[in-house]
Amino acid sequence: MKRTHVFIPEPTLAQLRALAKKTGLTLAEHIRRAIDAYLIRQKEGKP
Repeated sequence: MKRTHVFIPEPTLAQLRALAKKTGLTLAEHIRRAIDAYLIRQKEGKP
């Protein structure tokens, strides 16, 4: 796994932090899952 830096708008980051706290998953894990879901949708030709 490689490390990268991204800029995330504060309101989005706040929502991700709240989700992480609620689920017990890390912020990074939520971001990885969101990226994976996005890539699957793109591969399927969905927006």
